[in-house]
Amino acid sequence: MDVNALDALFFHGVDKSPILTVKKGAKIRCVSVDEFQSRWGNNDSAKDYLTIGEIYTLAKDPEIHGWHAKFYLEEVPGKRFNSVQFEIVARGGLVINPVITKTRTTTYRISHVYLDMMVFNENFRRIRADHKYQGFECFSCGKHFQDDEKISVIFTDKGNKTVCHECGAKFKEELGAR
Repeated sequence: MDVNALDALFFHGVDKSPILTVKKGAKIRCVSVDEFQSRWGNNDSAKDYLTIGEIYTLAKDPEIHGWHAKFYLEEVPGKRFNSVQFEIVARGGLVINPVITKTRTTTYRISHVYLDMMVFNENFRRIRADHKYQGFECFSCGKHFQDDEKISVIFTDKGNKTVCHECGAKFKEELGAR
């Protein structure tokens, strides 16, 4: 382990030695687009060019500096990024950091649907602003409500939720079919 890797391990508690030994062609995953990290060492803004979770390919060996390393990517020619914003995924065909993605599914039992119960407006936003569930978008399809749009409410076993007219009509039809 070189001096820079020991420094990273000592000061940051992170073993950065894999970053310092990665070479051109390695697969890396973006894990941060933080602006402060991007600008460290006069790098380009990751949030302008990269997506968290996407995998990129090193266009050349990293440019190692005293406190950071610069990565150049095949997918974004001519731009440089801070190495701390990535994790190594594969080196020479060997997967270094496999990922497990788990999804939790929650079932909501709908008991009532009130179509077009309210109008989404500034007053609604003000009243709901401090609530954990604000209801500014359809709970079912994720559509963001627009000012003066009529919104529907569904009563579920886990609390009331706002839905768009289309989703509310679908649920009302499904409830009537029982």
